[in-house]
Amino acid sequence: MVMILNLPSPPGMDVNRDYSGGYGTAHIANRKDYGHFADILFPVFMPYLASKIKREGYKLKVLDAQATRLNSDGTIREIKNKQPKFIISMICLPSLYGDIHLLNKIKEKFPETFLIGVGAVCKVLSEEILEKSKIDFLVNAEYPFYSNPIIKLIDTLDKKSTSSVEKISGLIYREKQEKKLLVKNNPLQGSQMDESLDDLDIKIYSEFPIEKYKLRFFGPYGKRLNYFPILSGKGCPFPCIYCPYPIGFGKKIFYKSPVNLVNEIEFLNESFGIKAFVFRDQVFTANKERIKRICDLISERNLKVNWLCETRADKVSKNLLRKMKKAGCNRIHYGVETGDENVLRKVGKPVVNKKVIKEAFKITREEGIYTSAHIIIGLPGETKETLMNTYNFLLEINPDSVTWNLITPYPGTKLFNIAKQKKLILTYDWEKYNTEDVVMRTEEISGKELEKIKKTFRSNFRIRQILRRMVKGLYSKKDFVFLLRRIIYEFALKTRLRHGDSSS
Repeated sequence: MVMILNLPSPPGMDVNRDYSGGYGTAHIANRKDYGHFADILFPVFMPYLASKIKREGYKLKVLDAQATRLNSDGTIREIKNKQPKFIISMICLPSLYGDIHLLNKIKEKFPETFLIGVGAVCKVLSEEILEKSKIDFLVNAEYPFYSNPIIKLIDTLDKKSTSSVEKISGLIYREKQEKKLLVKNNPLQGSQMDESLDDLDIKIYSEFPIEKYKLRFFGPYGKRLNYFPILSGKGCPFPCIYCPYPIGFGKKIFYKSPVNLVNEIEFLNESFGIKAFVFRDQVFTANKERIKRICDLISERNLKVNWLCETRADKVSKNLLRKMKKAGCNRIHYGVETGDENVLRKVGKPVVNKKVIKEAFKITREEGIYTSAHIIIGLPGETKETLMNTYNFLLEINPDSVTWNLITPYPGTKLFNIAKQKKLILTYDWEKYNTEDVVMRTEEISGKELEKIKKTFRSNFRIRQILRRMVKGLYSKKDFVFLLRRIIYEFALKTRLRHGDSSS
């Protein structure tokens, strides 16, 4: 039996394993979001891998310990009941130590079971993982295309011909002949890199506890929906030095055919009652004609669904947004990152300037689509002046919401190498690489100052937005009570920046 195991979050944190290019993000455990428990994100790679395993004739078991709220003991009990020969799990950066700890316990309990790790960190931190863990194999491949090396590995080990494992591309493992750790890394080559997002059996979703996943976002008019993530495409060719997606998801863009994508949406809608979807593509509107075709198919089939996407500000137009809105798009996340154009150029995003961003938010708002801006605090070259430019620019473009992220130099990115060389990295404790904790400073601003600025900007901007929406009557009584408590709490714990210290 082959088991795909979505590991439980380690004690003390909630992990979203698919975020940040598969490096993962994390928050304090049992945090509450608008009166509900933390979101549980469906790991999108699992149905692709499960489809291939089942198609090859292997008995498959999916155990999502995160969605079913299993702890480590409960997870081990389930493994004991099923007795899988192979266990495949995604390992993430902020949960690295906890993931390794549990997988080591599993290996101790079931020494004959082969453990296989996937994810971006398996590519960039392979030596550390193999040194500290009892994991047998790591996969060196792009999300979600893990199946080719895994299927070949399973075929080989199932036939007990372990001597030919070294011929399988896309695997990282220990060289057993050596007493010291010697990592063998066989990168994927040629045809082994050719996979397709269309190679998905949509009926495989029945193997997953679909009703357990919660991913809530606000849409227009203050309505909160539960979104289910799917891939329409994957890959990002742009040169942003901080971005983990080209490493985890690859630089080449792969597309799912519009017909297969809409078939998938229709199946999930009819089979599981899913009414809202989030496209996990890094640049959803990179191919505008393709998106128009997808929107036409959704409209032609009269699918009553809502959806959100993430894209770049230079990849939208008014006509495209109108068509997207008609097909159910109610929210778009834009990577604004900073409101200072000099910083934008330094981080490899010169095409997207403030004028382009401002226009994108304007036309998106005009079409009645909710806008969300992703902001990064502490980019290279950042000063208090550039951060103030960012805050003032946000007031100008007036997004419906903002995601405030502290800069995280993910290992494997160009930013990590720059920050390491300049001694800007404050800690190599991977548990803190979660976009919430400060792990890097700039040349002019300390880590503590960055953290303070982020909290102050977030608090100030949120209060402005809350008051604006309350005036428009966009919140229910329940939301009003919660948000009023949030305002009181934030005023009690935090102060606004004073004049001359990046004041708003």
